[in-house]
Amino acid sequence: MVERKTSHIICYAAMLFFFFLDLVSFSLYEKPLLYSLLGFYVLYAIPRMHYTAIGLNTLLLLVLNFFYQGRLLSALIFIMPTLFLSLQAQNYLDDHPIIRYALLVVIMVFNSVFVNGYLCEVAFDPLYTFIQIAGTLGVMISFSLIYNFRQTR
Repeated sequence: MVERKTSHIICYAAMLFFFFLDLVSFSLYEKPLLYSLLGFYVLYAIPRMHYTAIGLNTLLLLVLNFFYQGRLLSALIFIMPTLFLSLQAQNYLDDHPIIRYALLVVIMVFNSVFVNGYLCEVAFDPLYTFIQIAGTLGVMISFSLIYNFRQTR
């Protein structure tokens, strides 16, 4: 029981950490450089956490998207399909964790091309999208190494 509460506290602390990390990177570069909260949502919150954590993470993603684009609900265009696909294919995604990283890359490209390009009318820049993907994957791989190391101790 205590271990479960500890894992929930770690989940909420990680969500807040990634929220502030994304917010600080946005305020420093004046562009959304990292999507680490989205990466946490796809890689950890959906497969391992309960619905309260998923709801809080979705709310934080909507607030971040409001800071990034000035539109509150445009993030639902890629959040809801991600949630639906992840919950429907959870058994398959748990067997092949690399698929979650591929899903994260697809979501980020979709966000850059469709949501930012068509809805927000921001020009698509492949190099900037690659930097976003590389930065987010770097943060998520580092977090997963630390998280898995702490789980094995």
